[in-house]
Amino acid sequence: MFSFICILDGYDHIQLNILNTTNSIDGHFADLKTNFIIIIN
Repeated sequence: MFSFICILDGYDHIQLNILNTTNSIDGHFADLKTNFIIIIN
């Protein structure tokens, strides 16, 4: 099980790589200016 907690608070650009793969979370989520909890089972 892999748990990843991401807190986004209105940053201009955030790119987070998960498990060193091409899968990433774009900074577009940061535009929502809220907190995200991502759990990968």
